[in-house]
Amino acid sequence: MKADNRQRMSNARLAAVQALYLYDLGDNTADEIMLSFITGQLGSQVIEENPETGEEKFVNIAHSDEPLFKKIFKYAVDNQKQIDEIISSSLSSDWPEERLEMVLKAILRSGISEMYKRTEVDAPIIICEYVDIAGSFYNQGPESRLVNAVLDRVAKIIKPQTTDK
Repeated sequence: MKADNRQRMSNARLAAVQALYLYDLGDNTADEIMLSFITGQLGSQVIEENPETGEEKFVNIAHSDEPLFKKIFKYAVDNQKQIDEIISSSLSSDWPEERLEMVLKAILRSGISEMYKRTEVDAPIIICEYVDIAGSFYNQGPESRLVNAVLDRVAKIIKPQTTDK
């Protein structure tokens, strides 16, 4: 797979997480949010921080893989109750559901949705992508480990043939 295509897929995953976060805020419908991302009104830039100065600036990013974005976002919205039950049953006692921030929940919902909708992709690839996204939001903190653990537990049920390679 070309690097450009991989980047477009990674951007689609990030856009899905951002869109699900916005959906949780409840200010817009799923269709309005999806359209905003597809047209580039949202999700076309990221904030980049200069590690030496701490100065932040907006940077344009490559377009995302639109079909992948739509597939993940739509599945997550349409199956939110079922996905949230899966998340809840996959958490450990040290990290109860009440402790999940909205961004973390959006990351988990996206990862689980992709596992269901992209049966041709091995689970470790999907898990790695969402651990990276969590790391970008949480500086590789315990949240990244939580995403890894939850998605790994879920993958063993949804995609058992791809978790033990």
